[in-house]
Amino acid sequence: MNRPALPDGSHLPAANALRGHVQPQAQWSGLGFQDLNDDEAFILWAFRCWQFDPTAPVLAEHRLAGLLHHDRLLELLAHLFRFFRACGADHVMAAHLLDHPRLTQHETWLLGLLGESQELSRPAPPACLEQAALCRQSLARHRAQVRTPETIARHSRGSPVPP
Repeated sequence: MNRPALPDGSHLPAANALRGHVQPQAQWSGLGFQDLNDDEAFILWAFRCWQFDPTAPVLAEHRLAGLLHHDRLLELLAHLFRFFRACGADHVMAAHLLDHPRLTQHETWLLGLLGESQELSRPAPPACLEQAALCRQSLARHRAQVRTPETIARHSRGSPVPP
């Protein structure tokens, strides 16, 4: 069987060659929004809104702050926005998937950083670690709880992986 070659001349494993691409499941975690507590869901909702505002992240920050002006976590938003900028965008998530119930690996990684996970899926840049520490201090002041991904019970394994 002829398998498609990659640009460097190597070949994909046979199972992936049949599909013509790497499995999308690797980009999505086993966690979903229904597995999260309110604080964790708020953080990831804010991240998705911040990342995909059609105007710009600065305007998204202003809009979110206006929308949440009575929320107990409003003061946390400034720390979260700095954390999001330091850790970078989620290149798997697309605007048409904003309401998808599954979390991406990047979103799970962000929770791991905020929850001080010892099992991060990849290293974090120093600026990201610094902002995560500042966020954890602000989270503690506001009695917000962020668990490490490995301690969150997974109820969403049956959620389909987006195309």
